[in-house]
Amino acid sequence: MKMNVLIVSRERPGDEIFGLGRAIRSIQDEMIALGHSVTILDATSWSDKDFETDARLQRWICWLSRLFGMSTTSVPALSERIVQVLRAKHLLRSNKKITHVWLQDSLLAVAYSWLVPAATKVKCVVSVHGLGSGAQSGNLDGLGLDARWMRIILFLERRALLRANLVILPSKAARTHLVRDLGLASISSHWHVLRHGRPTFSLPTRNIARQKLCIPDDQILVLAIGRVAPVKRYDIILEAVALLQKNHSNLQLCILGGQATNDLKPLIHNLKPEPSFVSSGDVPTFLAAADLYVSACESESYGLANVEALYAGLPCVIAAGGAAPEIIEKGAWLCYPNPQAINEAFNLLISNSALASRMGELAFARYNELPTWQEVTKEQIRLMSNI
Repeated sequence: MKMNVLIVSRERPGDEIFGLGRAIRSIQDEMIALGHSVTILDATSWSDKDFETDARLQRWICWLSRLFGMSTTSVPALSERIVQVLRAKHLLRSNKKITHVWLQDSLLAVAYSWLVPAATKVKCVVSVHGLGSGAQSGNLDGLGLDARWMRIILFLERRALLRANLVILPSKAARTHLVRDLGLASISSHWHVLRHGRPTFSLPTRNIARQKLCIPDDQILVLAIGRVAPVKRYDIILEAVALLQKNHSNLQLCILGGQATNDLKPLIHNLKPEPSFVSSGDVPTFLAAADLYVSACESESYGLANVEALYAGLPCVIAAGGAAPEIIEKGAWLCYPNPQAINEAFNLLISNSALASRMGELAFARYNELPTWQEVTKEQIRLMSNI
């Protein structure tokens, strides 16, 4: 059966350079190659009417929140999900050929279950990308839900995900955390673990990459990838690099994920040279130019950027939390997410080239054990065809 799939995401302009944005487009390409029709509805194409709707919704939710003594910090995030589902609902009315709606967020699923009649013939698929519930992972990411909002959202999430035709999670760790967060006694039969596909792109040589980025050959470049957000724990990485630079004055950190936030700036000034914060979709060039890769996030539900670093054969130091032990296995140095542990690991890798080389070999070997996007897409299609 050929499917007509509407993928609904909350990705905004620029988000396509990050893991989720690249994953959505990878699976779209594979599904189209197999003869299915796939449309992505993200937040990059909002009209003036959509922005007006968002503003009205924010005013209404803020009023309601204050009325019941609840926090308003999460209002923009909740409102944008409602706008996206209203846009999806309009498309469903105008395009009767759509067979599946694939929501890329459990909070989108909450809005969908509320706004779209349950009797619709369109199948509802939900991908949960966070480590656990949307409420919990959103709070780790700075969403700011207070206790009352948490109870409400968790109740609605549980209802929406149990009603969906299919729920996809990227790791066993993500599924375990979701079951725990929602207070379920067991795993629902229509919840399935399906890992992301491994990335495939061409890497330039180290020399070419460094020339392009104007990086001296003798500089030790430590790379971190991911949008600048509290959950990524860049504060830990900055503190670790400050320790490293005491012994390695030619070491510099590059964060590929956007501009520095105000809370990070006091830590940045302790580093010499200061780290570079970059917004760029040219991930291969930065991977090829790097000597080491680091991630201090212990809440990854999968960690696509980590897998890209494996592909580049970089010696990796990654926080041993979330899905990292399951996905990365022996492909990286898994350590406690604190500055001292990261500093110790990198000092050993920098001082022992044979160890660093071996870690790079293990990284690439682990990458080759992960599924391809073609394999992932075929399994995704099988699951969606059987609902």
